[in-house]
This record gives sequence, structure tokens and C-alpha cells, in this order.
Amino acid sequence: MKNKDLKVELEFRTKIFISDLINFLKTVTYDHIDVHVMDNLVSAALKFGSTYRHANRLKSRESFLQKLEEVMTHIYEADYLLKIVADTWNLVPREQKKLSNIKLECRELLGIFKVLKY
Repeated sequence: MKNKDLKVELEFRTKIFISDLINFLKTVTYDHIDVHVMDNLVSAALKFGSTYRHANRLKSRESFLQKLEEVMTHIYEADYLLKIVADTWNLVPREQKKLSNIKLECRELLGIFKVLKY
């Protein structure tokens, strides 16, 4: 896969990840404490998607790698918060399945971005 094709695919996957996450969160029942977790989760996901898009538009490899560090920070945060949701929210089996798919995609994106760093 060419570098440009990979960039386009990853931008698409991050956008789909964020859309799936938002659509999932719209379907679950939550309380006032869960709202804080949701806000932080959506924020982390949006930041890693938008930061990656920004990184792709940088001219130098060094600048790209520096911005990629920021992307990784936001992905790790999203991954952590997804684990919190899985451990603390009372989800029905259908919701648990959706969350598992979202967590899997987050981990796959995390793995891809780790490889890009090197």
C-alpha cells in the first residue's frame, strides 16, 4: 500500500471510529457520572482523529512524527476510557458487543500508529 493510500485509509478509519463511538453513546443509558466519562471519551477520540489529519498535512517527517506522539496520547486516553466504560457501565449484551467492536478498532488503530512511529 502506498503512503498516500495509507493516509487516506487511516483518516477514513479514524472518522468511522469516531462516528461509531458517537452513535454507540447515543444509544446507551447513562447517569450524571457517566456523562463525564462520555465527554472525555468523545473528546479524546475527536482529538486523535483531528490531530492525525493535521499531522498528514505537515511537510517534514520530523514534524509528522512529533504530531504523531500527540495522536498516540489521545488514542491511549480513548482506549483507557473505553476500558472504564466496559468495566463500570451496565450494558446489555447488544451494547457490550458494539462496545467490543469499538474497543477492537481502537486497539487496531493504536497498533497501526505505533508502527508508523518507527
